[in-house]
Amino acid sequence: MLPPMDPGTYHPGDRRPIPNRERRFWIAIASWQVRHGAHASAISLCGLAAGILAGFAFRLTAHVDFPAVPLLVGAALVPVRLVANMLDGMVALQAAQKLRSAA
Repeated sequence: MLPPMDPGTYHPGDRRPIPNRERRFWIAIASWQVRHGAHASAISLCGLAAGILAGFAFRLTAHVDFPAVPLLVGAALVPVRLVANMLDGMVALQAAQKLRSAA
């Protein structure tokens, strides 16, 4: 089991580099979500749901006469899961910064 992380040793710059995280478009979306009270956990759950639905869609391809439709649905849901994964971290950091600046 890993020891608990010391909050004093973590810095947002220590995160794995994801170039899209620096794009103004995604920063604006994360800022909008923070302003409207979105929680990072809710965004994570949406990403989880997208991943599960993508799996069901891919599984469904073996049971339908025209497998292109569920295949395309599953393929469309995979990037939704990835975007949700990126945005939940961005929202969590922006919300924490907002709380620190308000204190």
